[in-house]
Amino acid sequence: MQRFFSYLFILYSLVLLSNVLVAQNNQPVTPNLVRTVTCSITPIQNNSSLASNTRTTVTNYNKDGQKTTEINAQQHYAFSYQSNQQECYWMLGNGQKVLQQKEFYNPSGQLIKRTRFRTDGSLLDRLEIAYENGHKKLESYYNDKKIKVYDIKYSHNTQQHSIREVYTNYLTKQKLIGSTDLNQKLSPIQYKQYDMSGPLIQTIDYTYDDKNRLTSKIIQNASNGMTQKIIYQYEKEKTRCSIYNGQTLIEQLVYEYEYY
Repeated sequence: MQRFFSYLFILYSLVLLSNVLVAQNNQPVTPNLVRTVTCSITPIQNNSSLASNTRTTVTNYNKDGQKTTEINAQQHYAFSYQSNQQECYWMLGNGQKVLQQKEFYNPSGQLIKRTRFRTDGSLLDRLEIAYENGHKKLESYYNDKKIKVYDIKYSHNTQQHSIREVYTNYLTKQKLIGSTDLNQKLSPIQYKQYDMSGPLIQTIDYTYDDKNRLTSKIIQNASNGMTQKIIYQYEKEKTRCSIYNGQTLIEQLVYEYEYY
């Protein structure tokens, strides 16, 4: 469980509910006109910081707010842009760059297609997104054989500030239902996930400060009552995230910002 939250985003990309994907991303919103974000992740054991195991990622942005590079001890990524397209490359030690991901956007700037590749250039997977009246309507995921693995269908109730979704896995025939309630600023305040047969699987609750900045996420497993939480603290040029498994602090993330 020590790495539960570090890989939570990846885990729920396998669970495959899109609002959960958004919900599990631990990174706070990047402020405007940021030049560099340095994220340091330090594991905690028995209430002691394991500083020697700290992992750091440095992300650079241009003045348009576009990510240009992302560098950590294992990987170096570079990004390029043209009209409605973004490409991400692995930068290898021999100077070679290999296409890792390609994204396409509609005129409103919404993602409509993402294709990922392996280091040998072969297809890894593909995501396609359809919209209706500016709202996400359908997400479809395909594997490396171009077979649809699952999709998520959305319905939006703008008056009640809520989103409902149905996830269908075409390989396992599994179906799940997701429900997200939003605040007046359209940020999620509660997410619930159900099995199609009815039982609640998990809930995620969110709180915000008076600037609508996320201050906490509390994730509860309905079957065993296990709780995980993330607490956010904001400073002038820094954001701290404390990650707990139950009542035990297991990891701390610090985001430091440099501005133009």
